[in-house]
Amino acid sequence: MLTLGSPFGNHMVLQQGRPVPVWGTAAPGTRVTVVFQGETASAVTHEDGNWSVTLPPLGVSSGDTMTVTGDAASTPITVSDVAVGEVWIAAGQSNMEFFMRHERHRTEVAPHCGNPDLRFIDMPEICYDGQLDEFDYSRMGLWRVANETNLDYWGAIAYYFATELHTDLNVPIGIIGCSWGGTSSQAWISERSCELAGGPWIEDWERGIEQAGGMDAYWAKQHGNPFNDRGNIVEDTFNDFILPATPTTDEIDAFLTADPIGGLPGLQPQQRPGSLFDHMVRPIAPYAIRGVLWYQGESDDLPGRNTLYADMLIALINDWRALWNDDTLPFLVMQLPGFGHWWFIEHNDFPVIRARQQQAVDASADTWLCSISDAGQEDDIHPKDKRIPGHRFALMARRHVYGEDVLADAPEAMTARAMRTLITPATEGAAPVPHGHERIAIPFDHAPGGLHCADGTDTITALDVRLDGHSVRYRATLDESDLIIDVFDSPGTFRPSNHDDSATGARRSTPITVDFAQTGWYRVNLVNRAGVPALPFTITI
Repeated sequence: MLTLGSPFGNHMVLQQGRPVPVWGTAAPGTRVTVVFQGETASAVTHEDGNWSVTLPPLGVSSGDTMTVTGDAASTPITVSDVAVGEVWIAAGQSNMEFFMRHERHRTEVAPHCGNPDLRFIDMPEICYDGQLDEFDYSRMGLWRVANETNLDYWGAIAYYFATELHTDLNVPIGIIGCSWGGTSSQAWISERSCELAGGPWIEDWERGIEQAGGMDAYWAKQHGNPFNDRGNIVEDTFNDFILPATPTTDEIDAFLTADPIGGLPGLQPQQRPGSLFDHMVRPIAPYAIRGVLWYQGESDDLPGRNTLYADMLIALINDWRALWNDDTLPFLVMQLPGFGHWWFIEHNDFPVIRARQQQAVDASADTWLCSISDAGQEDDIHPKDKRIPGHRFALMARRHVYGEDVLADAPEAMTARAMRTLITPATEGAAPVPHGHERIAIPFDHAPGGLHCADGTDTITALDVRLDGHSVRYRATLDESDLIIDVFDSPGTFRPSNHDDSATGARRSTPITVDFAQTGWYRVNLVNRAGVPALPFTITI
């Protein structure tokens, strides 16, 4: 039987300007011919039943038809309403999966969302062999044109990213959704890479299998288990309950008591190292794409696992690039925003994940870090406003992938310097002021035209200054693209120093540490003129 692979189908978008692989299955020895935009490519099916061809670079178009034919015994395939433009993968866990059905601005957007140039496909959530046949996946894996009927099925970040990119480029935009809520990085990389970069994740899986009575016993319980039915995640009752608003813990517990199917089992098959890499990512490759949007890391915030995240993310980038045979495949990585507590999560170490995200991006070429440190939600791990992350992704793509002269990167602190030690005399009748203080200047990159506070105040949020491990009083001001911090001692005292700053002649006895956005929850208001918030940092001088 002649078939096309995934994600080929009606309404699909093909990548412009680069070779386009097309593949599928047929009877061994069958010559398969693909015709599109007047180009023809043929290949003979291998003994294993797989065939593939490559079309030459294509020009922008819409409303085209692709035909795939085999021998006389094969039923020809016609793929209709095909567009050629820009194609991106939007991947990660629940914040990337988050559907427009639940997004804050859906009601406002829906009446005006119709655009035949915008198409989205959500890849079926599959993590083991046979899962696709055990449940009804007929509503997944379909290319959906943006309109009011289809809007609920769009990933929200993908929708806002595609909309902005289309406005800018004026070509069809296709987004391939490849996400699964609650998944950690070990599922999204190859098993071999997990062995090298994330050994503890392998140990966790093996320990869970042992506790389940062994591999055979475990999989006997998984096949056909309703918990593994991911065929209609858009209209999932638990998602409809928990995602549009922020229910309390008591309300969530009551829901799960009334509807146990919404609960979470113990060791889940999507936790198997390499499971989603094998069953969701590998089937897409090497579909021609422009780049990858990555928003994930929340589920890696576990003791002894979060410190591995830089190596895991680097492994993921390398594994995916190997699948596409493209060492320069662009990755845009969303840094986790502020978050405090939610449901069963009473504490988090997101600063560890954020720092590892920064490390991974710094260590990987053609990879950029996006900031939404102004767009988190203290009491919900799922911020409801996805317009902001969609916009930030689009800005970074325009700047770094499409080469536009736009300000997109987040302000990033450079090396601080102690400017001088000052004596501020008290003025008669004035409010008491510290007599001794030290001035620190922290210059920022990606801040042409200066920095400012987005909320219109003079108070810079998410900032802490410590002396000898203890928070001290300070005054923070802005001077163009420099953050100026006057660090005060106790009133009426001046700190004698035996530590010489060779650059400035300032003398101090104890290092000063400046922390910015180093807590789980925060909302950053320090932004550049593009409104992009500054990245977290810790600087000690």
